[in-house]
Order: sequence, then structure tokens, then C-alpha cells
Amino acid sequence: HALRGELLADQGAIDASLAAYRHSLGLVENLRATQQAELRLAIGRRTLVYLRDGTRARAEAQRARFDLEVLEGEIEDAAGNDAAAQAHYAAALALATALDDPHHAAKLHEVLGILAAHHLRLDEAVAHLTQAGERYAAAGNLICAVGVTNTNLSYAYLVTRHYARALAPAQEAIAYFEALN
Repeated sequence: HALRGELLADQGAIDASLAAYRHSLGLVENLRATQQAELRLAIGRRTLVYLRDGTRARAEAQRARFDLEVLEGEIEDAAGNDAAAQAHYAAALALATALDDPHHAAKLHEVLGILAAHHLRLDEAVAHLTQAGERYAAAGNLICAVGVTNTNLSYAYLVTRHYARALAPAQEAIAYFEALN
């Protein structure tokens, strides 16, 4: 697809070229997630067979399952299947919580919040985004805890037409990012 994108660009079909490049990028992202899961399975298998450590092998299998749930959520989200995407992301969130992985749990709350906002479910979006901010803060990621979370909260208010409520989180995000520079 990348070569097709290059060929289309050479022919002057820029929109088609960009679409081909974007398609290639999606394939690479999916391949990366699949390869990551395969590597985790290989690690788990070797840990079990050679080290006889079932606990660590099980943790690797759960991490592989996490990667696959996220990938399936992304696939369903891209296809516009909201309920299926939400189910996969919720399963991944449960795995991240079971693995005591606050950063991935925060990211999944963020993804679920944005998905809810996109589908105009404001209360659900705010709940997930608030959880994301709290978990990012607990993980020590202040950029996401303050800047990104407030940006996403502002987005949720904007897309659900609560314009006045969008202002405070947007101002907080802007102030935070300006202080970084």
C-alpha cells in the first residue's frame, strides 16, 4: 500500500495517495500490536516450559490478551462498531487493572471517555476521563493527568454542546502546557 501511495502521488492523485498511505499506517499499527502479543506469548511459553514459573507465564499471557483486546477495540472503533469497541476496551481495562498497570488502565479510561464523548454520552465520558486523570496522576504522568485529561474533558463538553462547561478544563490545559514551555 505504501508503494501504491507513492505511485498515486507521482500520478498527481494526492487524495488517493494519502488514503493509501493511511491504510498502510493502519496495517503497520495492527501488525505491531499482533507482533507484541506474539512475543508476549513466546515469553510466557518459555517461562513456563524452561523456568517452570506458571505465575510469570500467566502474567505474560494476560499481557498478550490485553494487547489483543486493545487491538480488537481499535479495529471495531475504526469500523464504527461502538458497542463492540467498548466491550473490547472494557475487557482490556479489566486486564490492566488485574495486572496492576495504572498507566494502561489510565489510557483505557481515556479511550473509553473519548469514545463515550464521540457518541454524546457526556456523564460516561466525564467519569472515564476523570478516572484517567486520577490514574495518570497516580502513575506520575502529569502531562496526561493535567494537560491531556483537561483537553479531553473540554472536547467532551464541546461535542455534547455544553460550551460554557468546556472553558474551565480548556483553560487549565492551556495554562499547564504554557507553563511547560
